[in-house]
Amino acid sequence: MPQAQQGGIGSKLLKALEEELIKRGFTRYKVIAGQKLEGANKFYRKNGFVPAKEISIHGDEVSNVYVKEI
Repeated sequence: MPQAQQGGIGSKLLKALEEELIKRGFTRYKVIAGQKLEGANKFYRKNGFVPAKEISIHGDEVSNVYVKEI
């Protein structure tokens, strides 16, 4: 949804998710983003995710695995 991009909604949703994960006892979590999805990769890095490794789960398409400590 272009109107939601760069409006801070994604970061607010991550914050709410992290609050719930903390309540449930989690200390970190992972996300996967297709390497070609530049906007998604930038978003995760901007929000404190650290690249952990690259994987291929859809044929030859490479995806980045990110981890975030909370």
